[in-house]
Amino acid sequence: AVGDASGVQSPLSFGGFGALTRHLGRVTDAVEDALQNDALDRASLTLVNGYAPNIAATWMFQKSFVHPVSSQRPASFVNRLMRQNYVNMEDLGDDVLRPFNQDVVQPRALLQVLGLATLRDPLNILPLCYWIGPQELVEWLGHFGMMLLYDGAHHVLGKRVRAYSHRLPDQRQGFALRRLADAWEYGSGMDY
Repeated sequence: AVGDASGVQSPLSFGGFGALTRHLGRVTDAVEDALQNDALDRASLTLVNGYAPNIAATWMFQKSFVHPVSSQRPASFVNRLMRQNYVNMEDLGDDVLRPFNQDVVQPRALLQVLGLATLRDPLNILPLCYWIGPQELVEWLGHFGMMLLYDGAHHVLGKRVRAYSHRLPDQRQGFALRRLADAWEYGSGMDY
């Protein structure tokens, strides 16, 4: 919903204002596009804040970083995990660290962080998988796969789809294609 930051931020955010401002231009343009092209039905407006795999994937991060009350998980597990990931991001440089700290998860950066974590602390991988659980891990892998797909689609097709969308005789279809291109860009963190 427009104006509801919870639809455009991850559970790792400390507030919705930054997330909302990050998406404000996209949402404003999409609403203006909807008004100009009479794309005001529920299905069309749903496309304004479509599925964003990078935001969906952050829910697994939240689960791994939280120490639930009465959990058997050692408290040191969360500290070890967060410390290692931040050290890895810092070592990989600002191109990796800054987007993450600004609530933008990018698949290629995440792949670098996870690869480095596996090399530097391989003994933490099995406990991580255990504490997260197989269902959440499989779900996260699906979102991560979609992030990679969105990243590829954005880079290979994004500009072409946007250009083609303006040439369609039915601009309601053009509206839908432009929202798809937005989803690829924002859902892979390439808007950063």
